[in-house]
Amino acid sequence: MHSSWLARVEVFASNGLYSRDYPAAEDYEFLRRLVGRVGIGNVADCLLDYRVSAMGISVRKRRQQLFDRLRVQLRYFDPLEWRAWAGIMLTIVLFAVPRRLVVLLKGEWPLSPYFRSHMSAGPPKVTAGTQSNSSAPPPDRS
Repeated sequence: MHSSWLARVEVFASNGLYSRDYPAAEDYEFLRRLVGRVGIGNVADCLLDYRVSAMGISVRKRRQQLFDRLRVQLRYFDPLEWRAWAGIMLTIVLFAVPRRLVVLLKGEWPLSPYFRSHMSAGPPKVTAGTQSNSSAPPPDRS
């Protein structure tokens, strides 16, 4: 189970487990298989904080992940859906991105702690239709 997913047991019982056909993208394939079969949503709150390492699987096996991801995209390809075309194009472009750049973009660079600390603080509080980083109450306008 992916660390950022929540699912009921029934989802696995009725849709199966991870496929062994995509060893570097089994979670991607599983989620793609669920699209259209079960309700999928996104929790707006940040519930998980993790660090991307240069030695992590998403960097070490990046090319294999991209290859498996492309295979999944082709398996579920819908030629009438523009997002299917865009996804395949993005995957192909990502093959050309150097590994060092991926490491920089994913978080192992000097400003990463700064960005992580600001991102983990969550979105700014919204008060009376205005955005504010302060938790102070809105001014009284009466």
